[in-house]
Amino acid sequence: MLAIVAILTVARLVTMVWLLDAGWAWSLRQPLPPAVDRWMFPGPRAPVPLDRATWLTSADYADDADDAPWWQRIEPSVIGLRVSPEGKVQDCWTERTSGSAQLNDLACERIMQRARFVPAYDANGRAVAVDIRQRINWIARPYRIEPREWSYTIDMPAHGGALRCDAIMDGERLAVSAKECEREREWVQPLRRQTGLSGALRITVRTRSAVRSGAPPAPLPPPPARAQVVEENRLWMRVDSDGTAHDCRDEHIAGDRWAPPGRNPCTLERRVVSPATERDQQWVIQRRVMVETTPQW
Repeated sequence: MLAIVAILTVARLVTMVWLLDAGWAWSLRQPLPPAVDRWMFPGPRAPVPLDRATWLTSADYADDADDAPWWQRIEPSVIGLRVSPEGKVQDCWTERTSGSAQLNDLACERIMQRARFVPAYDANGRAVAVDIRQRINWIARPYRIEPREWSYTIDMPAHGGALRCDAIMDGERLAVSAKECEREREWVQPLRRQTGLSGALRITVRTRSAVRSGAPPAPLPPPPARAQVVEENRLWMRVDSDGTAHDCRDEHIAGDRWAPPGRNPCTLERRVVSPATERDQQWVIQRRVMVETTPQW
């Protein structure tokens, strides 16, 4: 009797294992259902980000952050995302700026390329499109200063149209994208009202940074006779070997100040780095903004 019971028990176990294995193999061959059963998701569920740490890294924005003005503090930003039922990002916009338009645009560009989600589900267990918000904590980068001369020219037609931009760094022409050039409208348009000039305009921004050794550095060349100087400032600062700025002095020469009051390396927690090897460096940064009328091109 005991032998019969043992045989029946073993046979039952073998049958159960076979059925489970066959059922699992069958389930793998079936297509995924268009909707998830409600018993699995009894209510709505938000999208779940996948590999969020890879969406945007410090290597992506190192150059943009280094080129930011020394008075600009990079703040955490908040972006809005529209996540599709397939878990992809369909749209991206800035809800709270970082203080840098370049970084705002970069965040959306990278996240739309890389971000993936487990999609959101409604109360019926169906994948749906939703809008969400994501916070981005930018890593504070030191302000990089080097001896250089930089010129940026913007040609502005009399009546709308696309802007034409030209940049020269230490005598070498730099590429300026149409998107970067179009962004300049935000501060170029008020210059027409400020100067009272009409027709086609040419706006030129000239900046020169240098280390002072003995005699003061050469000033910027005089502006053209037909140009109107809108802003001109000169910043003096001493930078020690730790990258800390001391004894900052902002000399306001013409027009509005090119940095908000108090926004200088002596009051910001942003370190200054430079390739110079002297232990104590005296840096001078000169900047001039000029506007002149020009024949329509």
